[in-house]
Amino acid sequence: MSEWQLIETAPQDGTNILAWEKDWQCPAVMRRDVYDDTAYWQFCEDLISDEAGEGFPTHWVPIPELPKGEGRAD
Repeated sequence: MSEWQLIETAPQDGTNILAWEKDWQCPAVMRRDVYDDTAYWQFCEDLISDEAGEGFPTHWVPIPELPKGEGRAD
């Protein structure tokens, strides 16, 4: 797994990342989004096909590969 990096270096294209959320003090899957020309970080709740609001991450790492033989049954 990669080392944690400052959030300013994270992808800005909507890619899901594992982020350290400063208010919750825990890692969370997040992505950068834009609404009405305002960019923000949002929590990703893909299990329910929805976003769960704005977050305030300080650091990030790429989401690691899934274990072999595991994956979504889409």
